[in-house]
Amino acid sequence: MKVFFSWFMVLIGVIGATIAKDSFFGGIKFFSNVTNLEDLRAEIKTTGKPGVVFVTQPGCHVCTHLLRDINKDENLKDTLNTKFVTVHNTDNPAESTWQHHGEEEDYVPRVYFVDTNGKYVTIAPANPETKHFFGSAAEVANALRVTLEQVTAGEDL
Repeated sequence: MKVFFSWFMVLIGVIGATIAKDSFFGGIKFFSNVTNLEDLRAEIKTTGKPGVVFVTQPGCHVCTHLLRDINKDENLKDTLNTKFVTVHNTDNPAESTWQHHGEEEDYVPRVYFVDTNGKYVTIAPANPETKHFFGSAAEVANALRVTLEQVTAGEDL
């Protein structure tokens, strides 16, 4: 009976985590094989799309708000799914593999934008102290637009 109960609890945990993950991400297609900047650059080269990286932490209310806000916007999700290599990372912020060169950022959420040449795109932040903090879907959408404009500069849209 103990074995059955243990397996039952594991199954409930897996189902609960799957439901929570699916409802949290709400249809955003993340490239799960991308775990660092070099992986992202390789995927960008393969797809020809710029990249966007969301660095969040479980239990972070601001992170949850940001991703839920994004999930409410079907156009934004479509843009992320069709025009970007989209990555979600939950590293310890202080030890994250996702750090802008030469910076040690320990806050979340952070969002990084990378052009089709594999270089970080600089987006004017609302707060210079937290250069990669984007707290709403509208801020992310604007940064995606700026990134796409830089990538397509000189091309017919």
